[in-house]
Amino acid sequence: MAARTLLVTGFLLLQLTYGGVRAAEAGPLPSGTAASAGTAILVLPFENSSPGPKLEWIGEGLAELGIERLRGEGRMVYPRETWQAALEKLGLPNSRHFSRATMIKIAEETDADAVVFGHYDCEGKALRISAQILRLDVPGSDGIEGPALSPVFEESGDLAEMMDIHARLAWKLLRFRDSSFIAAKQEFVQRQTRWRLDAFEQYIRALTAAPGTLDDAQRLRLYREAAHLEPAWPEPLFALGQAYFQRKDCATALIWFSKVAPENERGFESGFLAGVCHLWRNDPARAEAAFAALSERFPLAETLNNLGIARAQLGKLREAIEPLRGATRMDPEEPNYWFNLGLALLSLSEKPEGPGPDGGKQVSGRNLGAPPNQPQLVPVAFPVRGERESAAAAVRVFRELLLRRPEDSEGHLLLLAALERSGRTIELEAERENFPEGGTPPKITLDDLNRRYRVMARLPLAPLLTAALLAGNAAGGQTNEANGDARSRQIELLTSRGREQLAQGHLDQAEHSFARAARKSPGSPEAHRGLAEIYERRGKLDDAIRELRASLWSREDSATRVALAKLYLQRKRPADAVSELRAALQADPGSAEARQMLRSIESRSGKGDAQ
Repeated sequence: MAARTLLVTGFLLLQLTYGGVRAAEAGPLPSGTAASAGTAILVLPFENSSPGPKLEWIGEGLAELGIERLRGEGRMVYPRETWQAALEKLGLPNSRHFSRATMIKIAEETDADAVVFGHYDCEGKALRISAQILRLDVPGSDGIEGPALSPVFEESGDLAEMMDIHARLAWKLLRFRDSSFIAAKQEFVQRQTRWRLDAFEQYIRALTAAPGTLDDAQRLRLYREAAHLEPAWPEPLFALGQAYFQRKDCATALIWFSKVAPENERGFESGFLAGVCHLWRNDPARAEAAFAALSERFPLAETLNNLGIARAQLGKLREAIEPLRGATRMDPEEPNYWFNLGLALLSLSEKPEGPGPDGGKQVSGRNLGAPPNQPQLVPVAFPVRGERESAAAAVRVFRELLLRRPEDSEGHLLLLAALERSGRTIELEAERENFPEGGTPPKITLDDLNRRYRVMARLPLAPLLTAALLAGNAAGGQTNEANGDARSRQIELLTSRGREQLAQGHLDQAEHSFARAARKSPGSPEAHRGLAEIYERRGKLDDAIRELRASLWSREDSATRVALAKLYLQRKRPADAVSELRAALQADPGSAEARQMLRSIESRSGKGDAQ
């Protein structure tokens, strides 16, 4: 794939160098094509064309305004961190001056379909701004997509009117980019929020300051000044909350996060980080409320994981199992989700035997992982039933964890505890000998189990973009149907093309098509199944398993479960194959293939239940 990316980049560079970039002067592409509202856009800082380094912050400010306003019209626009990370990965210097070749490299790295860039010239109080769109998704006469450069769009006026100047320019870009955009210019300009220019400058200076030019106190002062001048503007409010969150000053961070409205595009991330703060502050009740609300709006593995932790710490262990299990299903390759699920199941397996100190309950048991001749009362504060079944389930879960992270000594320790609790003494002694720390495992009690849960403190980029897009649709009065239809058509085109390329044996091309579809729609089962087939043909079974699991995130499918079981058998993991086949039969009781495979595995194992 990397070799193909280099070839594609080289081809595009040749097109640029020798006049291959088509001037897109015929106007916008028809709605629903690759240039529609369902494509991914990068907005780069605008270059200063003024003589001398005057008002350098304006270039970054125009880019941030572009991101905000395009998102407000329901477009999927990457944040500035995306192109910065791409530059770092490509080994290119961070700059406000980008050549066309660099723009294409960044777009290829981020899988963007278009790049918005431009220049500004400020002389005295006169401001002139120009912008262009570099599109990478324009089909040529041969059907092959390639880059095309739009005409130059320009607007000018007094510096104090920068917000309106930019709004007029954004309207021109939207009109050119998408023929379905029919808002009148004046109507569009009037509905844009006009932040005070002095507040905007303070925020941009704090956000974009080069490393070493501002210390933390100076940056916070600029953010506070922006928030003071524009109390309703969510960006400086969130930036302040995030800055204190990074310091783990949760008391202050929560004040700023609470000022960001949930429906704002920063609202989802603010709510998530506030929930993490509640967990860090040992306030699981507020954490449960925060993550339950987020999971209702937009369920993610991270929110489900943290919701399960909050419930477990409240003693709601049975209610905690469902979201924790959901996290492992949504992202099965993240070891921490398996650890937390196993920990909850292990806690659930301890049987209370009467009142303990401080009104709690006690269980007659052992120090977990200690020799069996050392009885001790271990306090727990929750009622449980079916302890053997929970312990056996915990064993399976901790084994899943150690498959993914063999060096996890804490997970290994808890596996020993689960084996002991489930009465599997032969396996327990064998695991004791393999304990990575050597010798007798350290003693643990249930007192500290709640402190062992692993909180997810960050959200990945993709869901944040989706949350921002949904917020932008609501704020801009846009309907999701138009963008959803455009995106669906684009995903269908990419997956159909991938299938054709796969049938012709062009694995590199097919992988590129399916990967683009998966990035644009992370929940697309067809894209993930296509990638799984490619990886299986190449012998990359673990990658194929990951993609098939990803395809199940948004759609339960018996055939996919059977395909997963076959891969697990190739990896010599019959217990996992059995689990998938049983899930396949639950989804489709009439699946003859799943039933036949299950009988075959069980007959070979000599028992009716594979462990």
